Amino acid sequence: MTERGIIFYRSLRIPLLFVLLLALLFLMEIDGVVDLHSIWGIRPREWNGILGSLTSPLMHGSWEHVFNNSIPLLVLGTALIYFYPSLAFKTTLMIWIASGLMVWLTGRDGTNHIGASGLVYGLVTFLFFSGVIRKYQPLVAISLLVVFLYGGLIWGLLPIQEKVSWEGHLWGAVVGAILAYQFKLFGPQRPTFEWEDEEEDDEEPWYPEGYGENLIHPMARPMQIRYIYKPKQKKDSELIPSPPEHADSESDKDNPDPEVDLD
Repeated sequence: MTERGIIFYRSLRIPLLFVLLLALLFLMEIDGVVDLHSIWGIRPREWNGILGSLTSPLMHGSWEHVFNNSIPLLVLGTALIYFYPSLAFKTTLMIWIASGLMVWLTGRDGTNHIGASGLVYGLVTFLFFSGVIRKYQPLVAISLLVVFLYGGLIWGLLPIQEKVSWEGHLWGAVVGAILAYQFKLFGPQRPTFEWEDEEEDDEEPWYPEGYGENLIHPMARPMQIRYIYKPKQKKDSELIPSPPEHADSESDKDNPDPEVDLD
């Protein structure tokens, strides 16, 4: 068995044992061995019903009720232990106790709340918001999977059905979301890279001597300017025509050179 398989098996053991415990307790109830509903349920604002904030998740009203909570508890509990091993116990305990106390404080008068549905809703919101807040791809994938599998649970937050403890669902979801934010810096985190950890240096950058003069970049070459002068060409109208070649010969005839006497 691979290392991941061993970790998965260990993550599955506790949720599986808990589900078996729920089935065993309900079996004892229907066989008349014990009567736990009246003792272990949450009866809002009754002092003899405050114990139910600790024991009500262990009680269920039918095999259908047990089954509907067992499958989500197996899936969500295993995912919680597998991906958040350091947070699994404290998260489950806080959802269990805090949601039960809030139901005892705000529940409808004359009701008796039983079942682990509040715990299921707390695990759903914790896993969903933890992945979204941490922005870590494997955890975000779990968030999307939770929405795909249990997105329909949102209707359980509304007081639609009379015999459904929507208060337990609501407070379980609220507590799970709060814990996801509260524990955002604990447990698995998105890996960071070196370039993400680099911070700008507060010290002034070093520049070579003379930097800033004439706004020349220190790495730039010295600028050289060369001027090339071209002679101005005269227009055709300004050009003076040269005399014809025979002009000199005619002038020589008219003005012969003076004779020189040689002694």
